[in-house]
Amino acid sequence: MGLGGRVKGNSLFIDALFWILCTGTPWQNLPPDYGGWKNAHRRFTVVVIMAYRNMYLQS
Repeated sequence: MGLGGRVKGNSLFIDALFWILCTGTPWQNLPPDYGGWKNAHRRFTVVVIMAYRNMYLQS
């Protein structure tokens, strides 16, 4: 996957995240336009874990 694919994937992930936050619906109801809900949820989980890890290491 080239850089263009990563940028598109990141853009879809951010769009999916905003859609979930704005609608308040479960991840399973994520429209297919945003890619698979399992992938989006897994990426979200990784981002949250990394954020907590970074906060822990900085304190």
